[in-house]
Amino acid sequence: MEERLGRLLSMTAKAAREAFDQQLNEVGSSLTTYLILLHTAYYPDLSQRELAGHLGIEGSTLTRQLDRLVADGLVRRGSHARTGGCRSSSSRLTARST
Repeated sequence: MEERLGRLLSMTAKAAREAFDQQLNEVGSSLTTYLILLHTAYYPDLSQRELAGHLGIEGSTLTRQLDRLVADGLVRRGSHARTGGCRSSSSRLTARST
């Protein structure tokens, strides 16, 4: 019974993720972009390393995504508050993204 329930939960999560991604793709976005923007809004003082950890993605993947969001005017980068910018940065939403 537990194995069947786990499989059903996994299949349901996959279907929900695919449906959500499809809806976002129709407006030129993706689930990854949505999650980055959401986490950036909720946790504006996270370093990029911390943000990547929250999202469960590699730092280099986050950097590429943030580069695109900065270029689109949705996110701005700045010095990380707790480290004073010492090789660390944080991201904040711009007025355009809210």
